[in-house]
Amino acid sequence: VEQLKEVFELARSTGRKVTLRGAGRSYGDASLGRENVTIELTRMNRILAWDPVAGIITCEPGVTIEQLWRFVIGDGYWPPVVSGTMYPTLGGVLAMNIHGKNNAKAGPFGEHVLAFDFLAASGEEIHVDQKLSPEFFYAIIGSFGMLGCFTSITLKLKKVYSGDLDIKVLMADNLHELFEIYDKQIQESDYLVGWIDAFAR
Repeated sequence: VEQLKEVFELARSTGRKVTLRGAGRSYGDASLGRENVTIELTRMNRILAWDPVAGIITCEPGVTIEQLWRFVIGDGYWPPVVSGTMYPTLGGVLAMNIHGKNNAKAGPFGEHVLAFDFLAASGEEIHVDQKLSPEFFYAIIGSFGMLGCFTSITLKLKKVYSGDLDIKVLMADNLHELFEIYDKQIQESDYLVGWIDAFAR
């Protein structure tokens, strides 16, 4: 965190902008910028605290979804929202407030975060609690890293009873039928995703 502060101060004093990069798994190019200082955060990847009874974990922003689930699965927990890949960092996931294949039921990732520590672009360190300062909390989540950098993230995990999944594959002949299947399956499915074969005739 002290090194991050130094970089932010250097950027302010030289008129440069700072962009943050986690694992580089964003669908867009959010971590890129011409003539910017880019901070790569994957080495800030420690698990800081874990309560296996409550299912609450605190991590640095460079922890990946894969690292998270491998750490907690033995205690019967799983990330509440997962993306299509296991490699994004939690800082990037929260900065983009990603959704998963369970979005219809679980909402985006930020809905499961209880609190975070944040280094503002001004250099100020802030602890933000979802219940105590919800407006500030939701202003920072999904802000693409434009307001500063997460330095720790505390979230509630999902209780599971196995690392295995029971998968059901259903076929649809067209988009209308796909939506009908989705409507019928959503109530009994933890995760639901539809794929379209764009090369089909």
